[in-house]
Amino acid sequence: MHYSFFVCRISANDRELYFIHTWWWSMAELKMHKTDFEDFLNELPKLASQDELNEKTANNLRTASTKLLPYIPEDKPVSEWSVNDIIGAFSEVEEVTDSAIVGYRSRLSSAIKKFIAYKKGESIASPPRSVKAKKEHKLKAEVEVTPELVKTFELPIPLRESLILNISNLPRDLTNEEAERICRIVQSFALPPAKQEF
Repeated sequence: MHYSFFVCRISANDRELYFIHTWWWSMAELKMHKTDFEDFLNELPKLASQDELNEKTANNLRTASTKLLPYIPEDKPVSEWSVNDIIGAFSEVEEVTDSAIVGYRSRLSSAIKKFIAYKKGESIASPPRSVKAKKEHKLKAEVEVTPELVKTFELPIPLRESLILNISNLPRDLTNEEAERICRIVQSFALPPAKQEF
């Protein structure tokens, strides 16, 4: 019997569900079992350098997927793996946050897709971003400019006979408008004058 496999993701009720589907390929030739997947993970950093896959991405996929290996069925081919079941078993044993679960699920799904592509002789590199996506990324990088550091100073003010008030982080280029604003804020905390008695 002939199969090929791909992983798809759909969203339902705010939960991401992953399914592994079958098509035409030779299971006997591809050897898509847990031990083969583990071998692939061990080779992933080296394969990444050969296939223009980001090294950091490859290491993240390997680290997350390796931690999930104990929860992958030993006797089932990749076509019968359920990412949700694997993640569910993992979360019952390990104390992880919801955001971490999302990350593990995404990385395992991605690792499985690359494993299948590798076994089929296809590229494991992520598809190139569109020109539009590259432009948006460039614009975002241009917008996210680190603000210039403001030079400040500390101002000691003798307030009472035994009290000196220190105002810190005053900008050296303090404007009249800013000074008046500070005055208004300080005045809002002042107590009303006591009534005079005659």
